[in-house]
Amino acid sequence: MQRRDDALLALARQVVRQHGMASLTAAATAAGVLVSQGLTALAMFAWGADDWGFALFVSTMMPLLLLPPISWTLFGLVYRLHLADDKLQRLAQSDSLTGVANRRHFTQLARNAMLMAHRYKHPLALVLIDIDGLKRINDEHGPLAGDDAMAAVARLCQGALRDSDIFARFAGDEFVAALPHADAEAAAATAERLRRLVENSPVRAEGASIALTVTLGVAATPLEHEATLQDLFGLADDALRRAKVKGGNRVETLLWEPKAPRPGG
Repeated sequence: MQRRDDALLALARQVVRQHGMASLTAAATAAGVLVSQGLTALAMFAWGADDWGFALFVSTMMPLLLLPPISWTLFGLVYRLHLADDKLQRLAQSDSLTGVANRRHFTQLARNAMLMAHRYKHPLALVLIDIDGLKRINDEHGPLAGDDAMAAVARLCQGALRDSDIFARFAGDEFVAALPHADAEAAAATAERLRRLVENSPVRAEGASIALTVTLGVAATPLEHEATLQDLFGLADDALRRAKVKGGNRVETLLWEPKAPRPGG
C-alpha cells in the first residue's frame, strides 16, 4: 500500500512539473464543468424536470467558482512536496561544505559505472585528489580559510571534468573522481590538468591570497578487466601515497592487473 501511494504521489509530482499549475487548474475546472453538466442532465431526465436553463446555469457556475481555488491549492501542495523532495534528495546526495556529491552518492554512481565498464568492455579510472598542506592553511589563516580552500578545489575540479565523469568529496581534504572510458594515459593527463589548474588558481580567503596544490593518485584499468571499485580505491590510494612520499604536488599512476593464480589452483 505504501509503495502504491508513493508511486501515485511521484506520478502527481511529475504531472505538475511537466504541465504547470495553471494548465492543470484550467483542465481540472473544464473537466469539472463537463462532469457537473452531465450529472445534472442525467438527474433532469431521471426526475422529469423541465427547468433546463437554470439547472445548466447552476451546474456550470458552481464548478467554475469552486474548482479553480481548490485545484490551485491541491496542485500547489503537490508542487511544494515535489520541491521539498528534490531538496531533501540533493541534501542526501551532496556534501554540505563544497556542494559536490558526497561519498555515499559517489559510491552508488561509481558502482554503476563499473558495471557498465564490465558489460561493454571499456576502461575506467579512479583519481584520488588530496589537498596539500591544508592543516598549515588552517593554522595560518583559520579554519574558514581551509573551508574556502576545499570549496575552491571542488569547484575547479568539477568544472574541469567531463559531464560523464563522477566527482565527489571523499573524506576530509580528499576528493575522488571516476573517469569512464579513460585509460591510464587519458586518466593521467586529466589528473595532471587538474593539478596544474589548482596550482595556478590561488584562492582568496580571510583577506589573503592562498596558493594551493594537490597531489593525485590514479588507478587505471585496461580495456577489458574484472577490477572492482574497491580494487581501484586501494590502487589509487597506493598511488597517492607514492606521490606524497615524493614530495606531493604531483601525479602518480598505477595500472590494475589481475592477480596471478595460485600455484596448483
